[in-house]
Amino acid sequence: MEPENSLYPITGACDNPNVSAMYLVGVLPVLLSVTRLRVVARLLFLFLILLAIVLLRCRTAYIGLAVEVIVMLFSYGKARNMISSHRWVVVVIGVLVCAFSAVKLYNMKRDSADGRLLIWKMSAMMVAERPMGCGYGLFPKHYNLRQAEYFHEEHGTERERRNASFVYMAYDDFLEHGVEGGVIGMLFLAGFYAMTITRAKKTPSLTGRAGVGLFSAFAVMSLVNFVVAGIQTWLLVVCCAAMVAADSRGRTDEPDETVGGHSSLLQRLVGAALVVLVLMLSVITVRMTYTQYRLGRIEERMSAGEAVSDSAFADIEDCAYSSEAFWNYRAANHINRNNYDEALESVGRALEYTSSPTSFMMQSHCLLNLGDTARAVSCLRKIGDMQPCKTPYSH
Repeated sequence: MEPENSLYPITGACDNPNVSAMYLVGVLPVLLSVTRLRVVARLLFLFLILLAIVLLRCRTAYIGLAVEVIVMLFSYGKARNMISSHRWVVVVIGVLVCAFSAVKLYNMKRDSADGRLLIWKMSAMMVAERPMGCGYGLFPKHYNLRQAEYFHEEHGTERERRNASFVYMAYDDFLEHGVEGGVIGMLFLAGFYAMTITRAKKTPSLTGRAGVGLFSAFAVMSLVNFVVAGIQTWLLVVCCAAMVAADSRGRTDEPDETVGGHSSLLQRLVGAALVVLVLMLSVITVRMTYTQYRLGRIEERMSAGEAVSDSAFADIEDCAYSSEAFWNYRAANHINRNNYDEALESVGRALEYTSSPTSFMMQSHCLLNLGDTARAVSCLRKIGDMQPCKTPYSH
């Protein structure tokens, strides 16, 4: 796989260095829990992972690493006793280090930090305005429309306008769950982290001790970046949660069988229900994957300048009807054939799921060709309100 960034040729399935760095932070406590590794091998892996984290320059990873170190130190009795006996010295030093680190991390990528402050501010406002949420998967649509409204009413500062852009995520899992799932969604995520940390603390093994550090680090990193949206990071969290749960279950003194050593009827029913659920989800996943493949083939044909019949889109509509990409491609195909009424209808369906500038641009193009200049200009103004300093002047 070709590197996405020529300045740092990292390769693999993850093209975002932030996700790679956060994943490596999670790997550290797992590495410490592997007791079969020799000391030399463990130190070598530790050095390589820390070196990679430093080179990736991810502020979130630095914060997560600091949390892991602190939690792991407190998990050892001698270190905890030493810190307790000098608590005021530790508090003063901790405050000074936190203040110095906050300034350094902010100045490392100032524009990025200012952009995230705006996103967090807007997301918090949205949670306050709609405490029941707007629906999962709809964060980009509702956030960017709210940002456009915010700047249209001239509430933003010059710095906020300069750093505003089209946003796909909140860079804070708790706020994103709050926007999509409401306060209940935020509490659900917080409850998951609290439950896993508590379970890990009650596990009398190195696996549990490592789990406390890992879950604490990811809980804090979820406050300043995306963990759930990263496939590698969230898979690591879920797998480690399963390992800790299995470890703590295996150490309980309660027997794991009923009278006579046979599973109860309820256990069998639950097991059968889970098998059926897995099979249903597998069928749905296969259908969606195949539909995405067919949509990708259609996009390739359109990019090559081939004429695509609308029937090709109609064949996969029953499975792709909730995909904004499907409706955008269908609208673009109608535009290529000068069918502006049908294109406008398809763009309208896309805008039920997204507020992408591309969709608004196509809507404006259709309206302009249909003679509705006022609405076409309104679409362009909405794009400009979403990202005031990033919209070309020609629009």
